[in-house]
Amino acid sequence: ESVILSHGATEKGNDQTRFELAWKVLAPKFGIYTPWKDLEFSQQFRGGRKAMQAYAAQHGIPVVQTAEQPWSSDANLAHISYEGGILEDPNVVPPDHMFRLTKSPRDAPDVETIVEIMFRDGNPIKVKGIQGPPVPSFVYLDQITNDHQPVEILQYLNHVAGENGVGRIDIVESRATGMKSRGVYEAPGVTVLMFAHEVLEDLTLDREVRRRNQQASLDLADVIYRGLWFSPERVYLQAQIDASQEFVSGVVKVGLYKGNMFVRGRTSPNSLYQPKLASMDEAGTYDPTTARGFIDMTALRLVGQADRLVDR
Repeated sequence: ESVILSHGATEKGNDQTRFELAWKVLAPKFGIYTPWKDLEFSQQFRGGRKAMQAYAAQHGIPVVQTAEQPWSSDANLAHISYEGGILEDPNVVPPDHMFRLTKSPRDAPDVETIVEIMFRDGNPIKVKGIQGPPVPSFVYLDQITNDHQPVEILQYLNHVAGENGVGRIDIVESRATGMKSRGVYEAPGVTVLMFAHEVLEDLTLDREVRRRNQQASLDLADVIYRGLWFSPERVYLQAQIDASQEFVSGVVKVGLYKGNMFVRGRTSPNSLYQPKLASMDEAGTYDPTTARGFIDMTALRLVGQADRLVDR
């Protein structure tokens, strides 16, 4: 008896690498069959999605994609992605009726919504509405004294941010295969979480750690994007980022208004911000004479570069 694993991802995209690289690690003895890499299948449907739509219609197979909605979509808790059809022209504006998680900013409420997000060690643990219309299906969250579940936090933020037109993304990306593709995404909850998390990092992380963490985050995203979850570089980058989150605890208030996000407050017991030291209104404990030496030392290499250019 043999086991064959299969998926419907195309031979041009990134999903194939995510599926198959994971299967190679977790189930190396299983076979893999992918229709789009089958020569007979690909020749039969060389016309792409239009040919498949015609085949489905001919054989009574229900599909979501239609001539009126000529694009494909994939959805999970974090996002919905839209590709193909009219979206393959990067100059085409996606129609508003395509979006399922977010309102158009034009149709969003005329009053600002403010949400409060609590983080512990870099992880969101609670969410609360501070200003804006109540969300009946999530009223119970205010009664919970323990941490909220990640699913609850994301569901709540998906709803609130989506209602305020936040979280639409339209990009041309470079796939793992090297070709470029245009994708349109909805990720309202994740968009707000990323914004709030970065605000808290600005408050709690040392400058050099913050700078390196920004690059490590981009590198980690790229590794995962290319399907390399089980790679040693993913483990390394994840450990690096996890180590940076020890002091990223606190509360961030985010304002949501017609597709925009605003900081409406941030606090942390681990804040590195020292008002008396940074104040422009009082000297505090800072010795102003030390700035002279700092400027002189910083200028050394700049002066050397300028002298070299003059002598050339």
